Amino acid sequence: MKKFSNLVIEAGHEELVEMLRTLKRTPSNTFIYEPELSNDYAANIFRKPDETACFKVIGDWAYGSSIWMYITDDLLRVANIVPKEANRLTISQYNLIMSRFFHDFVAKVINEKYAVFIDGDNLNIENILPSDTYRKLMQWEETCNQDYPISHGMDEEKWFAFLVSIFQNDVDLSPSDLVTWLQEDCGWRMSYRPERFAELKYAYEYGLSLLKYADSHDHHR
Repeated sequence: MKKFSNLVIEAGHEELVEMLRTLKRTPSNTFIYEPELSNDYAANIFRKPDETACFKVIGDWAYGSSIWMYITDDLLRVANIVPKEANRLTISQYNLIMSRFFHDFVAKVINEKYAVFIDGDNLNIENILPSDTYRKLMQWEETCNQDYPISHGMDEEKWFAFLVSIFQNDVDLSPSDLVTWLQEDCGWRMSYRPERFAELKYAYEYGLSLLKYADSHDHHR
C-alpha cells in the first residue's frame, strides 16, 4: 500500500541545530526559507526559533506547499508538508516533494555524523507485523463480512484476537494504515460507504485503549 513518507535525521542536538542553520542559509531556487513563518511556528509549538524551520517550495509541481520541520532532543523531523493551492496533497504528490527536498537540498549539507531515516512510497504490512499478528489479521480479513466486519460473533472473536496480538507485541500500526491496507491491498469498498471505515478506525483505537487501560489497572493492584 502507498504511505506518506517520513523524514527523520538523528544526531546530537547541537549538530542538528547547526545543520538547520546551514539549511536556512543555503541558496536555492526551489526551497526558500521563510523566517517569519518559522518563528511563528516555533512559538506555536513551544520550541526555540533555531529548532524550527519552514521552507516554501517553488514550482507548479509543488502546489504552493510549505515544509515544516522541528528539532526535539536528538531528532530533526519533517512534521508536515502543507499545500496552499490545493485542499490536500495526494500521497504521490507529498512523497515527491519529500524526496526532492531531501535529495536535492538536505542531502547536500549533511555528512556521516547524521543518521537519516526516510520512508519509501510503499509499505508491506506483512513486513511490519510479527508473523502471529499478521496471521490473526488475515484470519479476520479473509472471512469477515466486509460491510459489517466486526458485527458478527465469529468476526468479532477474530478481530479481538488480532487486537490482543497488536497490543501484546506493542506493534506500531496506525488506524489509517490499517484502513489503507484494507482498501488498497485487499480491495475493500464496504459498499462505497466511507463512514464504515471511520467506524472501523474508531473500533481499532477504542479496542487498543481498553487493553492499555486494563493492563495499567491490573499492574496497579
